[in-house]
Amino acid sequence: MNRAWISEHERWRFSSISHGRMRFWNPLPEDGLGAALRALPIARGAQVLDYGCGAGEAAFELAAWHGARVTGIDPNPDAVERCRGKVPGTFFVEEFRAERFEPASFDLVVNIGASPGMERLLREVAPLLRPAGFLLVGDLYWHRPPSEHLSAFLGLASAPTLDEQRGTIAGNGFVIERELLASAADWDRYEDAFDANMLAFLASHPQDPSHAAFEERRRVWREMYLGHGRGALGFGLFQTRRVA
Repeated sequence: MNRAWISEHERWRFSSISHGRMRFWNPLPEDGLGAALRALPIARGAQVLDYGCGAGEAAFELAAWHGARVTGIDPNPDAVERCRGKVPGTFFVEEFRAERFEPASFDLVVNIGASPGMERLLREVAPLLRPAGFLLVGDLYWHRPPSEHLSAFLGLASAPTLDEQRGTIAGNGFVIERELLASAADWDRYEDAFDANMLAFLASHPQDPSHAAFEERRRVWREMYLGHGRGALGFGLFQTRRVA
């Protein structure tokens, strides 16, 4: 979405409202993502960094099933507040900076829907992982090249395919052990709910100071998804292990 439309605070507020009561803030199937988190081969009490922790559902699963000791970071203050209400741990409201954390201090890094680009993400987190540590990453890929309209709208510098994402992971010293891919139906479910949540908010809050800006933001993204993103956007979850 075009970040210039509204302030940073309102951008995060828009995201929180649109995701509503969605458990996970991405198009992956909820059951599949939950199963992937529960099946991670990490030791009890593992040190976990949730990079882009969102509302804390992934962190909750990891703490509940693995007794993970979670550190989370996300620039969305509302999302982090939700995390703190669900999961014991340490949470930061800020953009990710690798230098905040000690090298080789995590058994697992989770980044689902908050990747700055696969190549950059792998470079950032590799030094933070212990030997043979895990990275669970959920990121976009493209079934077909995005249209010029969509590329300009999203500010895309590149549009990797699924095979290119896999190649980037392998080329940076990680091996993929498990994958989960969002289907076209998963994308529609996610986008329909995202739009419906905002429509419901707008209908019930006509006097909200951001009403007009939120309506415009909602309308343009909905048109862009239906006209250009549907069938082109992919999203994959990759359970990877550091081998180099």
